[in-house]
Amino acid sequence: MLNNVCETMSQSIDSQTASTTPVAIVECDPETIEPTDSVTHVDQLPTHDRERIVEAIDAEVTTAMVDSVQPGTVIRYTSYYKLK
Repeated sequence: MLNNVCETMSQSIDSQTASTTPVAIVECDPETIEPTDSVTHVDQLPTHDRERIVEAIDAEVTTAMVDSVQPGTVIRYTSYYKLK
């Protein structure tokens, strides 16, 4: 699934609360991560954001609703995922 560029997955999930921000989840080759990118391990996220992101990744969907992370953040899980 990984190329030298990031690839998007194929489904979407619904928003869960009005206070959350929708982000696209894109699986990334580690070589495409810029030195200026913020990289966060999934275990460092608040529980509600971690659950939403892991659920989205495991279900191979393209979006998640999160509170604590912003677009541009790279999440390390079983691979690297950039939020856009």
